[in-house]
Amino acid sequence: MSNFVGSTGGVTKTGSIYVDSLLWGSRWKVENDNRKITYSFIDNKSWDYKFENAEINAFTKAVQSWSNVANFQLEYSGFNDPQAELTFHSVDSSIFGRDGVLGQASPPGVSFDQFGEGDVLINWEFYQDDFDANLLVGSYYYNTFVHEIGHALGLAHPHDNGGSSSIFPGVDNAEDAGDLNLNQFVTTIMSYVDIQSSYSPGYDANWGFAAGPMAFDIAAIQHIYGINRTYNTGNNVYLLPSSNGAGTYWSSIWDAGGTDTISGQGASNSVVINLNNATLRNNDPNAGGFFSQVVGVKGGFTIANSQGGISVIENAIGSNFNDTLTGNEYNNYLSGQGGNDVIDGKAGNDSLDGGAGNDTLYGGAGNDTLNGGTGNNSLYGGTGNDRYIITSDNYYTIYENANEGTDTVASSFTFNLGPANLENLILTGTSAINGTGNSLNNTITGNDANNQLNGGAGNDTLYGGAGNDNLVGDGVNNQTKTFSNTSAINIPDLSTIKSNLAVSGLSGSIADVNITLNISHTWDSDLDVFLISPTGTRVELFTDVGSSGTNFTNTTLDDEAATSITVGTAPFTGSFKPEKLLSAFDTQNPNGTWKLEVTDDESLITGRLNSWSLQLTTQTVDVGNDLLDAGTGNDTLTGGAGNDTLNGGAGIDTLNAGSGNDILVGGAGNDTLTGSTGSDRFTFNSRSEGIDRITDFSVLDDTIFVSAAGFAGGLVANAAIAANQFFIGSAANTSSQRFIYDKGNGSLFFDQDGIGAIAKIQIATLNTGLSLSNADIFVAA
Repeated sequence: MSNFVGSTGGVTKTGSIYVDSLLWGSRWKVENDNRKITYSFIDNKSWDYKFENAEINAFTKAVQSWSNVANFQLEYSGFNDPQAELTFHSVDSSIFGRDGVLGQASPPGVSFDQFGEGDVLINWEFYQDDFDANLLVGSYYYNTFVHEIGHALGLAHPHDNGGSSSIFPGVDNAEDAGDLNLNQFVTTIMSYVDIQSSYSPGYDANWGFAAGPMAFDIAAIQHIYGINRTYNTGNNVYLLPSSNGAGTYWSSIWDAGGTDTISGQGASNSVVINLNNATLRNNDPNAGGFFSQVVGVKGGFTIANSQGGISVIENAIGSNFNDTLTGNEYNNYLSGQGGNDVIDGKAGNDSLDGGAGNDTLYGGAGNDTLNGGTGNNSLYGGTGNDRYIITSDNYYTIYENANEGTDTVASSFTFNLGPANLENLILTGTSAINGTGNSLNNTITGNDANNQLNGGAGNDTLYGGAGNDNLVGDGVNNQTKTFSNTSAINIPDLSTIKSNLAVSGLSGSIADVNITLNISHTWDSDLDVFLISPTGTRVELFTDVGSSGTNFTNTTLDDEAATSITVGTAPFTGSFKPEKLLSAFDTQNPNGTWKLEVTDDESLITGRLNSWSLQLTTQTVDVGNDLLDAGTGNDTLTGGAGNDTLNGGAGIDTLNAGSGNDILVGGAGNDTLTGSTGSDRFTFNSRSEGIDRITDFSVLDDTIFVSAAGFAGGLVANAAIAANQFFIGSAANTSSQRFIYDKGNGSLFFDQDGIGAIAKIQIATLNTGLSLSNADIFVAA
């Protein structure tokens, strides 16, 4: 026989109107017996019936569902123990004095007629036709078992003032769902709104109801007895029920630890999974929980209030249909699987995987990883330093606003960061693919294949990695626009006419010019036609072509055309190469007045210039101070404008620094280094890296840097070498000489001990005849 712990009142309020409405006001004094509550099956009263096994199983599971979430130890004390706190009875309708009563229970410290505190009475007449089927977990009558045990533990109805409880907002009667429809069995097992709820099958079925206390009930019972911190502490997977029938029901998850998942795998329809906990907040539609279910199935999950982060579900896995997955404030993994999914990570550092299908992913706040998978996907990173995984060359759109973090794209396909607010790019996989930056300060990293990396505008850092890579620091932007003059001008005999065309609004310099003419003339070979740029450059388009042919009709002159105008025939419709190349205009400013000059150099026949147009392509270079690091392989690095650092790494590399004050590091291998304009620095970290060809070393502007540690030989760091350490000739002639420049062939040697036993080593080849001196060689640490 058990030790009866007794009951007490004085249960305080929580501040949540929903939880407080469920608090009868009394509880069992579990502290009197090591937080133990005992239960017993009673069948020795005159009004008791013998228990069926199905009833015993249902009572046992129902009472355990309360112990799973609250801090009391449940103990079975056998049959007919009058000292047990909870005593279960199987009765008929006569005990209630009226029909239609499914059950009744007495809260701690409360007695009704001959029934004492903790007595739980269930009317077996309602389920007698099939005890086993009618008392399955999740059935309507099993729902009643859980409900009545809730009373016996100290819970009240949400629709009346049992004990010191209040009533849910907006509830006028037992079957009123109240404000925000929060008085339903899916938010509290203590509700009478069950069969009439849209979440139930709509009749007293053996499925589709609650399997235990729901979110409001869990919060209330935990307030009374404390929190169970030992239940479900492993890595649990909660599988959504996928069909309507026995075994399908609603549960509110209490999970005290581990990394856990709600899964819709194997579902027969789309799933909705929301990992947020019941808020319990007053006047909040989600106070009683967020619902996760297979669409059309009367069963699924809510998640109880976390009680300060104790009960958290981290992950969600969808189905092969069109799912909606929503994360919470913690770090979630959300996987859509197949179908066209909508996945929202919310707060936290989340990992979102769309899988197959056309998916929409929202990272929300936090440092998120978004992988659309295959299909045409839309990816919204939100705030934080986000990472986008591109594993398909299908259509995708990335949305990032300014000032939303430093974001990275990892792509196994050629990728252009484009106009989006994306900072970094990493090329993945093993294919030879390319990466292009944008106007931001980008970091672009290649894979182990042969990549072309273009930084674009901004101060970029490019890492080639393995493979033979082409690294370009500054990007090039092209703009093409057409300008037309449709004012016709007559062409008299033996005369020259000029037609003007005003061009404005173009940026950059000319990269390409095409011209289209419409001229009426019955003897084409009379005509000589020239194009003159705003700067005065004059290009002969054609002279005396076409013999006695008639007209030039939509005649386009294009340097890239396959057929020369000199071998064409009137009316010259289509594209032709001009007699002199239009590339003579390249690099000029396109803006200003262009002139078309037409001369008729024979008598008798006149004509008419009907119209002409110019198609101008201009080019602007995006300037930045870039870092280009090639890694291994035979690479080509182009710095462009700006003060760039080019590091060839291992391999036979070609470094073109472009304008600006640049640093060129050939690295291992025999490299070719071109500094171009500016004060450039050619760096050698070791005397044994190879022989580099410096194509344009200027003694006025450029400097050779060597490492004191990498060369040795007594070099003093942070200064130019001493005069006695430099010699012009083919070999050292003193012991102090270290660097020898051979004017005749441009060879630059290092000799560690001058005329000593250690042989000289060639480190570079410069141009011949330079006035090189010790001041041109600086020793770095």
